[in-house]
Amino acid sequence: MAKKSKRVLSVLLTLVMILGLLPTSVFAYEQDQVVSNGQEVTEADGRVVHSKIINQTGENKFEITLTVKTKEEIQEQAVSQDAAVVLVLDVSNSMDDEVKGSQKITQAKAAAKDFVDSFVKDAGEGSRMVSIVEFGANAKTVSDWTEANGNAGAVKDSIDEVEIKFDYTVRCNKNYFHRHGRDWYRGAHDMTVKDDGGTNIEGGLRLANNLLKSSAVADIENTYVVLLTDGVPTYHVSDGDETSSTTFMAGTYGGGDEAYHEDYHDIYCTEQMWHHVQHGDNIPKQIKDQGAKLYTVAYDMTGSKNGNVNNTSAKTWLTNFSTQMIAADEDIFAGLGQVAEIITNQAKAWILKDPMGEFIDFDETTPGVRVGTTEELEGSDAVLQYNKDTKTLTWDLKSDAVNREKKGDYWVYTFTYAITLDTANKDFDENKEGGYPTNGTTTLTYMLSDENGVLQPDLKTTKLVVPVVEGEVPEYEYHVEYYLQGEAEKGDHKNYELEDSSTPVKAKLHSTQTIFVDGQIPENIKNKYNNEFYHCAGADPASVTITNDPAKNVIKVYYDHDTVDVTVNHFYKTITIFENGTSNEDTVDYDGPHTKTYEDCNVGEEFTAEKMEYLDGEKFTFEEKKSDSLTIDELGYTNDSIDLYYVRTVDQRNKANILERYVLVDKTWELNEQGKYELVSTPSDPYEVYDSKDDPNANWREFDPYTAEVNKPDVIAKGYKFDHAEATNGIVGDSQAKTMLAKGDNTLTLYYEKDALDTPDPATVTICHFYTMDRTYIENGEVKHEQYTEEENTNAAVTVTEGIYVGESFTAGAEFLKTEYKGFHFTPDASNDYTLEKLSSDPAENVINIYYTYKGSATPDETTITVIHEYYDATKVYNEETDEIEIDYEPNDELTEKISYPNAAHPPYNVLYVGQKFEAPLNPVDGYKFNEAKSDERVVNALAATNDPITLRYYETDPDEGRDEASIEVRHTYKTNWTVANPSGLGTTVRPDTDALRVERDPDLDNYSGHQGDPFTPTLNPTYDGKDYKLTSDNAGEVKLTAQGPNGTIELVYERSDSDLTSATYTVTHHYNLRTMSVVNGTAQWSDWQEVGTSDNFTINGGQQLPKELYVGNTFTVDKAETFAYDLNGDGVAENLTFTMGGNPGLTVKVDSETGHLDIYYYYSDELPQAPVRVRHEYTEHKFLYSPSGVEIEDTNVTYNPSSSNWIITWHYVGETVQVDPLPLDYTYSGTSNGTLNADGKVEITVASGNNDVILSYSKDTDRRDSASVTVTHIYKTRDYDGSTTEVSRNSYTISYFAGMPFTVSYNTMGGIYPKSGISVTASGEYTETVMQDAVTLSNVVSGDGNSITITYIRDVDTRQTTKVQVTYNYYARDTYTDDDTMSDADYIAQEGMKPEYTVVEILDSKSQGVWVGHEYTAADKPEYTVGEGDEAVTLTYGFVNSTPEGRKIDSLEAMEAGSTAVPEKNQIVVNYLRKYSTDPGTVTYTVVHEYYSSGRFMGSTQSTETGKPGSTVSADDIGKITSFEGRNYSYLSADPETMVLAADGENVMTLRYTRSSGGGGGSTDPDPDPDPDPDPGTEIEEPDVPTTDLPDEPTGEPTEPVEEPTEIEEPEVPMAEAPETGDSNFAYLHLLSLASALGLVALFISDKRSKKHRDEA
Repeated sequence: MAKKSKRVLSVLLTLVMILGLLPTSVFAYEQDQVVSNGQEVTEADGRVVHSKIINQTGENKFEITLTVKTKEEIQEQAVSQDAAVVLVLDVSNSMDDEVKGSQKITQAKAAAKDFVDSFVKDAGEGSRMVSIVEFGANAKTVSDWTEANGNAGAVKDSIDEVEIKFDYTVRCNKNYFHRHGRDWYRGAHDMTVKDDGGTNIEGGLRLANNLLKSSAVADIENTYVVLLTDGVPTYHVSDGDETSSTTFMAGTYGGGDEAYHEDYHDIYCTEQMWHHVQHGDNIPKQIKDQGAKLYTVAYDMTGSKNGNVNNTSAKTWLTNFSTQMIAADEDIFAGLGQVAEIITNQAKAWILKDPMGEFIDFDETTPGVRVGTTEELEGSDAVLQYNKDTKTLTWDLKSDAVNREKKGDYWVYTFTYAITLDTANKDFDENKEGGYPTNGTTTLTYMLSDENGVLQPDLKTTKLVVPVVEGEVPEYEYHVEYYLQGEAEKGDHKNYELEDSSTPVKAKLHSTQTIFVDGQIPENIKNKYNNEFYHCAGADPASVTITNDPAKNVIKVYYDHDTVDVTVNHFYKTITIFENGTSNEDTVDYDGPHTKTYEDCNVGEEFTAEKMEYLDGEKFTFEEKKSDSLTIDELGYTNDSIDLYYVRTVDQRNKANILERYVLVDKTWELNEQGKYELVSTPSDPYEVYDSKDDPNANWREFDPYTAEVNKPDVIAKGYKFDHAEATNGIVGDSQAKTMLAKGDNTLTLYYEKDALDTPDPATVTICHFYTMDRTYIENGEVKHEQYTEEENTNAAVTVTEGIYVGESFTAGAEFLKTEYKGFHFTPDASNDYTLEKLSSDPAENVINIYYTYKGSATPDETTITVIHEYYDATKVYNEETDEIEIDYEPNDELTEKISYPNAAHPPYNVLYVGQKFEAPLNPVDGYKFNEAKSDERVVNALAATNDPITLRYYETDPDEGRDEASIEVRHTYKTNWTVANPSGLGTTVRPDTDALRVERDPDLDNYSGHQGDPFTPTLNPTYDGKDYKLTSDNAGEVKLTAQGPNGTIELVYERSDSDLTSATYTVTHHYNLRTMSVVNGTAQWSDWQEVGTSDNFTINGGQQLPKELYVGNTFTVDKAETFAYDLNGDGVAENLTFTMGGNPGLTVKVDSETGHLDIYYYYSDELPQAPVRVRHEYTEHKFLYSPSGVEIEDTNVTYNPSSSNWIITWHYVGETVQVDPLPLDYTYSGTSNGTLNADGKVEITVASGNNDVILSYSKDTDRRDSASVTVTHIYKTRDYDGSTTEVSRNSYTISYFAGMPFTVSYNTMGGIYPKSGISVTASGEYTETVMQDAVTLSNVVSGDGNSITITYIRDVDTRQTTKVQVTYNYYARDTYTDDDTMSDADYIAQEGMKPEYTVVEILDSKSQGVWVGHEYTAADKPEYTVGEGDEAVTLTYGFVNSTPEGRKIDSLEAMEAGSTAVPEKNQIVVNYLRKYSTDPGTVTYTVVHEYYSSGRFMGSTQSTETGKPGSTVSADDIGKITSFEGRNYSYLSADPETMVLAADGENVMTLRYTRSSGGGGGSTDPDPDPDPDPDPGTEIEEPDVPTTDLPDEPTGEPTEPVEEPTEIEEPEVPMAEAPETGDSNFAYLHLLSLASALGLVALFISDKRSKKHRDEA
């Protein structure tokens, strides 16, 4: 049971731990666009683990985390582009032996050449330096450093110079007896050395070490030494020999055919011998210390050939000091090839190539990544590079020391970059099945070491599992804009006015949106502006392809004005005025009409005709009243006409002259006989104003009226005012200065008067009053005496100024007397002088003094009074019933005294009067005190003739004592009251203290002992605890001890004040705003409000100043300041204006902070003055009697005013325009006294500040004549556009009339439907047409019914029925690169789903455009379309494809359906255009290299040049594999890269590698000569053990044990723990929970182990 419980607990703890280990990113952004995540893949027995995990961070935003884990320390493999290698070749005698039928030295040199080829291959721009060293018994540099990249032939030539038993001349500087080889020498000498074929490995390595120190390779980090040998060392460099040479190293014989200690001592030696020194700085170590890698190749060292060195086999010895030893055995090609492969592949190893997938954008701001084009990245050694041309991220892990960390056995490399799914790409398919991979084939190349740590040459490639995402095409707003023609020319759409826009609607990017519904513009759009007299003229464009710029996603609909034609008829009349003053004005006819037609005028708009005042060179005057209004306020849909009339006058009257002059009349003041001033008038000589004789332009005629302007500024400026005018021929009517000119000379004189300039100086008279008084009287009981002489009453003084002047006399009349003074009546003195004979200019001399005297009453009667003084002795007793101390009093007769007043011995009264106030004097005695309460009233307010006596009583002050003893105690209480701000006003208030401190004082000080009934006053103590208090209780006064013994306790309360105040400041700004009234277009209007000033001065609470002591918490009310001085008239003088406060600014302020402010706004309206307009109507009747010939023989005028006494009064602002409607009744309006008659038939005046009287006059004629009748016929016809006429209607009627009179018939144009220009007349007799009066007159009506007038009206009509035509221009674009060129243009645009790139819709509905029912119509050819505006405008040219109907022509236009505004289907034309373009990017070449390897040895290559399109992807899977090379069959292995995006510039190379087994033992370390070139990335690839023993000469066949296929372990699709935090990181508790769970599991494990141990022991 316990075991089961432990298991359950273990499971629970494990689950908790897993939950805690979940990365917080699982709580991040919703992964709704991730279709599939990457997964972790393990390879090579767990030595390489890789994954690509995606995390969605936002809409279309992701982070890709690349993780590679390996147990290899790959930074030791890091190499740069440049490299240098020293080939150290063995040319000992044994290299002359044959292996596999060929001399070993020959094979070695051939293999060395192959090595050079492999070494420079893929070097690019990198340096490849090679040096060749050969060693036998000696060592020699065959070639110093040579650049092999681009010059491999020179290096190969040097290899050809390598030979066995080489010769070399050298200078030996030894000065002692020594040996070279087997020969001995004495001293220095030159010698030609012939190598004897020994094996001096030390010499070769020393030369290599020295060459590595050369400046030629000092800047190259990647250096190598490759030592090829086939035997053990038998020669060495002696200790005293030269060891710094880079050209030659002499050898010393050692063991001969076997290795002696000296031969390997400086290379690698571990022997323990006496006096032996183990070298820590041996030659291989020095090479490695320079940073170089030392590779050794053991050639043909198998079996017995693997000699013994340092007590071990030669191969083991080589392995001990080498970076890596390659056992080439008999295949030197494989051996050196493997070294070359290791060297070259290290630069390619641990490279992760991550191409971006389709529609995936790499975040080029990713930190640590070098971003550039192929050209820009050339030569860059950045660890992370992103190639914008190939869209590939390259990560060199072996050079990355930043993005790695050690976790257990693994080095973990992690890098995260951001990507964006480009759903805005026009080719993006949001419905693509399976979504879009984030990347192309992501590959990781790597090299591994075997179990002995030996780096294997194989460059392995694996693929990472790529995540897949999906997305939605974004939506962007588009809208429709509606443009009205406005002031633009028709069709000039760029200048149409934007009137409205639709609410934006979202649509998919790249989708095409249109306003069409079933091929038509919808009715609601067509008719949108019908009410504003516009019609739809089409759309351009009518459809739009949605872009990511909403400002460009606009459909534009255009509307043209509805139009109508307007005809203006001009009529001209010449009037002649004859010599006698008569004229032919009423009989002469108008010439006309002269017609002008204005076409296509906008319906609904105002139309104004142009006046034509010249005819045949003569100037005419426009007759505004007779003409139609020049302006039609709003044109309708019917053709309007305007008749305009002009007149000129030819005058034949006699000439007249006029002299206008004026006389100035001055007025002066003069004294008359009465001594008063009066005005006297004095006229001046006449001043000439105008003399027509001096006016060359004058043309005055007899009977002309002449009116003088009375308001002459120069005269008025002198102070004169117009008075009257006089004329030779008299003044006409009631006018001020109008005369009718007579033949010859005429004079008009105007008289002006000016008030007297010498007005007498005004005088001032002062009238003063003086009073005399002497009387005695009683007032309020007091005796008083009043006396004054000539006392002036200044309040009664009178100043007279009106109507009196200096020099005149003045008499003060009775009205100036002031007899009442101080309540008494005074009498003026008889001696007063009331007249000033001549007033002075000095007011002090113009004074009249009037004197008054009071005649008063007698002195009052005298009287007496007696005062009695009584004294009482006192005895003190206590009354227990009343609880009072009482005094018993007894009278003391000896002291009592009576005194009568007045009494000289008892002042102060020497005399007393009746009515006088009396106060009895006291008579005090020592020991006695006056008792007012028990005495009579001392004061008599008014003494009478006889008075009652007054008794005053006095009582003893020190009574005897006889009461019981009594006591009382005192207690003190202290309170502190805080002074706080008054919350309901200003100042402060006190907050009482509710916590009182009661203190009992010292009993000796606060206790009192006395007698019953004694008064007691406690002793105050207002200081406590160092603070001063103030007594506030009312019990500190005297108290009475009413009881025997103790009488209780008195509690005295003291209080003190403290402050809890915060000072505050408060400001107020009064803002004064003004608006003015002005007359605009005849109507008084207000201007906008404008602030004209501010004031920071303010008062509160009804005029108080804000106190300096203001506290937070106070409340006050800000006074309104509605008076403000402002220069309203702009004359520099400010006047006080009363403004009105606006709104409710909150004048009551509650101070709530240390500073406060209030803004108050006031408003003043400067209103214009108003004036009355009085209107009256006057009517005049004229009675006529005519002869049969129509001559007037009787004229009777009767004028009456039916409302003359009833003025109609209305008030208006001065300057406003007021219109008065005439009231003609049965009269005819004839004129007005004020104002003018406007076009609406109303009298219009401008209101003045003075007289605004308007008298409208009317008249009518009555006559008595013989009866007759006239038949009138009106015939109405229409004339069509082709000239044909049709009678529409006729109207005949007969009118009773009078014979001998002309008869006039008014035209009836049917409300203006028929123009005046189309009227013709026939009549029974002579007639005249008075077009100006809109009538025709039969000159003389005869008796009977034979009179007739026939009027024919003709109006032009257009019977053509309007209709509409819609022309749709579709502009298509065709990419000749991507489309099927075998398809015709017509078939291309007819494909399903094919949409034009632009569409323009035109709706035509004007006859001027050739559009009417039944008419043939051909649409315009418009092969061009302009995109953009202004400087960005581009015009595209298209070719015509086809149209419906053909030829863009409709034979006969159809009418629209009744009630419909839709364009009939037959009236629709669709014209299709197409432009062709090509997106062909051109071609680019790329090279495919096929490389062939046999057991790792490079055998050669071929290459081919292919072509493709820039930006296209080439995959190795798509390239044909060439598996045969030089007669041998190979197996395809891998490609580098697997895929590549062709760059327009730069190098495009893909290398395909093939492999085969050589079939021999060789030195190959790879038992699988043909590995799977593309292992399943989800399967671990087992690395075979590299054999450390000799391989057999022939392959032994298949392995005896089958290789177990590893099982793929599926990883859950969750983000890796190393993924960056993108969500809420507050999950530390999960990790703590995980840690606790892990500890629990450990505890369970220990417990279980202990239990197991106990079980085992049991």
